[in-house]
Amino acid sequence: GAPNPYAAPAQAPQPQPAPAAAPPAPQSAPAAEPARSAGAAEKAAASAEPTQPEDAR
Repeated sequence: GAPNPYAAPAQAPQPQPAPAAAPPAPQSAPAAEPARSAGAAEKAAASAEPTQPEDAR
């Protein structure tokens, strides 16, 4: 199998697409948590401040 090292990598790309699609799914959940945390922080800041950024504009 040494004479054709490129033959193996060429077939690797096919199996990779499947595993690559799997990680994004699990990451979506954790990614949503930090996003909510940031949103909560912004809401808390807006409540604390007398004027909201939207009103300022």
